[in-house]
Amino acid sequence: MATVTHSTTATSAKYPILRVFMGGIAGGIVGAILNVILFFVAGNLLGIELVVPQPPDMTVIGALPLIAVIMATLMPSIGASILFWALQRFVPQRATIIFLGISVVFLVLSLPFTLPVPNDVKIILSVMHVIAAAAIVGGLNSPLSRAQ
Repeated sequence: MATVTHSTTATSAKYPILRVFMGGIAGGIVGAILNVILFFVAGNLLGIELVVPQPPDMTVIGALPLIAVIMATLMPSIGASILFWALQRFVPQRATIIFLGISVVFLVLSLPFTLPVPNDVKIILSVMHVIAAAAIVGGLNSPLSRAQ
């Protein structure tokens, strides 16, 4: 008698959670490094002062801290890793396309079009968002996030 394996189990084994997190975090680290480079290029070479609304009331415009650039790149990699793993586990046949669709929607919604800052700052911040998204999605879709 032939044994049939469930495809969800096979896909879960193909994308173990620790490997998925390794891929996602690796992508986040690459994105953070690239964004730090862009942060310094924008400020030092291009002379663009990166300013954003500051907490708590978001009415005061102040300098963008470097740690905010790093954390804003690394933190989404955790959420993306969880989502990617869950999609691979529960909808394995369409997981990648669903993940890419959700990623594009999040990217577009995160772009700083409505921030009350100069246009050159909006452009640099938008490029930073694209870098983070591309690095994280790339890390999650790399061989690093799959079982060997």
